[in-house]
Amino acid sequence: MYVGFINNLRTDVRLLKEKSKSMDEKCKEMTDEVAQQMHLNTILEEKVKKMETRQESHSKKYDELLNTINELKIEMVKQFSRLTSELNSFNSMVEASDKGVKIKKNKK
Repeated sequence: MYVGFINNLRTDVRLLKEKSKSMDEKCKEMTDEVAQQMHLNTILEEKVKKMETRQESHSKKYDELLNTINELKIEMVKQFSRLTSELNSFNSMVEASDKGVKIKKNKK
């Protein structure tokens, strides 16, 4: 009676050792997978940071270009206004010349 009981216990111990070994292997595999996923996650985080930095840089450059364009537009309007004024002045001189009126030239 005790011999059968002891044999059953030995069998149970052997099965538990096999299960334990199998579970240790699965645990090691899962640990390796987790380590690999963590490594990939770190790589992805670095790439995201680089992309965010690039986006910020591009955004700053875009803002700078937009400001430059706006400044150039303002300067063009000023120059156009000045040229229009000079052209009007020249046209007045031509009309006066056609009518025989003497005009004093402004010295700048």
